[in-house]
Amino acid sequence: MTARAAERAGADFVLALNAGRFRAMGGASPASILPIRNSNEFVASFGRTEILPSTKLPVFFGTCTFDPELDVDRWLDRIIKWGFGGVTNFPSVIHIDDERRSLLEKCGLGYSREIELLVKAAKRGLMTIAYTRSQSEARRMVEAGAEAICINFNLNRAVESGADPSVSLSELAARTSAVARVAQSVNKSTICLLGGGPITKPDELLDICRETRNPRFHRRLFAGPRASGDVGPRGDVGLQDHPPVAREGGSARTAAAVEWFQARRDRTVLGNEAHP
Repeated sequence: MTARAAERAGADFVLALNAGRFRAMGGASPASILPIRNSNEFVASFGRTEILPSTKLPVFFGTCTFDPELDVDRWLDRIIKWGFGGVTNFPSVIHIDDERRSLLEKCGLGYSREIELLVKAAKRGLMTIAYTRSQSEARRMVEAGAEAICINFNLNRAVESGADPSVSLSELAARTSAVARVAQSVNKSTICLLGGGPITKPDELLDICRETRNPRFHRRLFAGPRASGDVGPRGDVGLQDHPPVAREGGSARTAAAVEWFQARRDRTVLGNEAHP
């Protein structure tokens, strides 16, 4: 249902993430990093049967690399076979506290493995979106070849809880601008997306974008047919003129997703996290 609504509203791509499904089930986004379900099998179950058949948009599979038994190569081959157009590193270690993250890093299940996932995905022709929070994470991802980054402040808060009063709009804008500058200093064509954390409403997202001091990042958010400030599902700014994506198989959908992203490097991008 969300995928259909996103497409009608003008979304340019859809994210299939475990967090969205948990919220639809009455839970919260932090459930996405807890050992409640096998995350990858969970996303595959609803992504294949409920999201892919419901939209012609490129669908990005949120892949978890915490599992030490995960065969990344084999899993990516399955994602392509199923017909997903791209991959993103979600849930990510950027959403875990420093102590637990350090344990995953020591075990080889940290951010380096997420980079490996996206590098291997790109080599297979899949489009990639890299979740990042810090300047160093953004640099590592872009240097590894990520074409798009999602600057993510944290897992989504409940809308009714309001924004985090401890983080000001100006601070979020400054963080966003700093990360975007680093990413685009490595590759000026990097697509920068924004979301998560205290951002729960369209006007909050737009205010942060307007506050950013980085002209290139600002242009990517506002240039294009919907520069007037129209907003789509979940408050992300976006375009309406996405091309049709072939339904015959993974390779056609993947090729269309890559072509679509390359055509929008200097324009607004709208993504929506679908949860049936």
